[in-house]
Amino acid sequence: MEAQAVLPRLIDDLLPYLEAAIARSLHRLPPLRWREEASVALALVTQGYPHHYPINAAVEGISEVEEGVLVFHDQTESPFILRYDPTRHDRILGGGGGLYLTGGHVVTVVAFGATLAGARGRAIINAERIRFPGRTYREDVGASER
Repeated sequence: MEAQAVLPRLIDDLLPYLEAAIARSLHRLPPLRWREEASVALALVTQGYPHHYPINAAVEGISEVEEGVLVFHDQTESPFILRYDPTRHDRILGGGGGLYLTGGHVVTVVAFGATLAGARGRAIINAERIRFPGRTYREDVGASER
């Protein structure tokens, strides 16, 4: 989950740095550039996680999350519906089944702000828009810098 909070702050393309690390030539690249904003990652889990959790329950509200806030899917699934198209004489996979829980660690909401408190507040506001049975999260995440 830490990478979900840190890597979106990266301005540069990470791939050349990974390739340079493998080739032992990182010294040839300039230092990585990072966004100045703070970021907070808030994991939304079901009550009882990691031992007990519902599966196949609907997850709603992700479309209500504001622009610029990231939602990483952890244990969700969107079933596909198999349809037959007589004009093409083949099967077509299409969405439309909604989003459902497949485990207790459901999604991670990542928000940015000028301050840690601002990023935390934005993460909480947007996390509250996502709904599923027994939704909970740690309320101390981002409450203080370490």
